[in-house]
Amino acid sequence: MVNYLAEKYAPILTKEDVLQLFKTLEKAYGSVSRAAREIGIQRKTIYDWPETGDVKIKTKIKILESSIKTRPDYTLIFLLEKSEERASEVLYVILTRLFERAMSERLNPKNFVAVARKLERMRKRHAGLIFEHLEEEAEDMSRLIQQRAHNLNVSLPTIAIETMKSTQVLEVLPTIVKSLRQRRAKDGYPEIARAHNVPLELVKTSTTLLQIAGIRQFEEQEIESAESPYLPQIHTAERKMKPTIQVQGTADFHTPFRLWEGKS
Repeated sequence: MVNYLAEKYAPILTKEDVLQLFKTLEKAYGSVSRAAREIGIQRKTIYDWPETGDVKIKTKIKILESSIKTRPDYTLIFLLEKSEERASEVLYVILTRLFERAMSERLNPKNFVAVARKLERMRKRHAGLIFEHLEEEAEDMSRLIQQRAHNLNVSLPTIAIETMKSTQVLEVLPTIVKSLRQRRAKDGYPEIARAHNVPLELVKTSTTLLQIAGIRQFEEQEIESAESPYLPQIHTAERKMKPTIQVQGTADFHTPFRLWEGKS
């Protein structure tokens, strides 16, 4: 397994990556000489690195293999982070190419929609990578794509829920709820989703939450106004009371009796 990982991922390492791994091995073994001996390379090779354009693939494999054996957790996390960085660079190139194609003035509306949908599929498929490395760039592209769609008078599918972070959902949720409360009969869920550039699923879920909240509020009002035959009369009277509590430095205020009772 160690040899397999070393051979598979050594090609993605840059010279700077190799130097960083060797520094950790040098620290682990105590000296350059011993580190070179344990890795199986000559000290001259190490001293020649500043002058070389890149490190030979065989040397990369040896250093990576030795690093995995010596510090497995550190090296595997290192490889994961480097793999994400390389993948994000490729993803950025792909997204940029699609974005530039979609924004081309020579593209007719039908082809624009096709390219925009492909761009959105890429955002959905690689949402995690985008959140970590390309969030601002992807959001800017999406905003400009939506503006162009409006100018061309064409409709695009609403964005996927996978492309939104939890913090973004929390920020936009109050606006969606307000729109749902004020919406006219002709305003359907897709129109609200497109107006706020949010996933259709989020609008539908917000509607469900509003319905649940409305039922809950109605039930609480019913409970408060009902006279329960199972409670003693004294408790019924207490529930109707709103005693005044004096707080130093403030005006009098009223509080439900159950809160006041717990502090008496």
